[in-house]
Amino acid sequence: ILCFHNARAARPEALAPYLNLGHIYRRSQQIETALYWYQQANDIEPQNPEPYYYMGIVYYSIDDNIAAQSNFETTLQIAPDHSLSAYYLAQVYLAQGSMDLAVYQLQRAITLHSRPPANWLLQLMGWQLERRDCSGIHETYMSALQTDFDTESMPQEIREFIGICSP
Repeated sequence: ILCFHNARAARPEALAPYLNLGHIYRRSQQIETALYWYQQANDIEPQNPEPYYYMGIVYYSIDDNIAAQSNFETTLQIAPDHSLSAYYLAQVYLAQGSMDLAVYQLQRAITLHSRPPANWLLQLMGWQLERRDCSGIHETYMSALQTDFDTESMPQEIREFIGICSP
């Protein structure tokens, strides 16, 4: 912690020490202190998406979905290709009961990510199954064939989803 305080003192305009202090306090569950450092980073570079993203993560971790949503939406306004914000925004929408928005954001996250985690695809297909959207599952499956996901075991799990929807 001391090295980040020293770095902040040496270069108060540098964003990294503030973000790193926020990370340290977030990981140690010191929520208010983490938010303080992320807000300090935001004050230095208000058009940088990272402080908003990390504030969203903190709010999401304490189930403050309204504040999390606001921060993830701001991140996506600044950086429309921020796939992790789209992913977490989908989780927030799900918690709020907005399944259509959750599905849209998760599809967006998968599209934006260069190598999306396989569990994102499986989650999307699960949501589509809950909605009895078999055409959506087939569409997701077809797009998955064009995407480089991060696991080798995923095809069997996807085939199980397809099997559920097959006549």
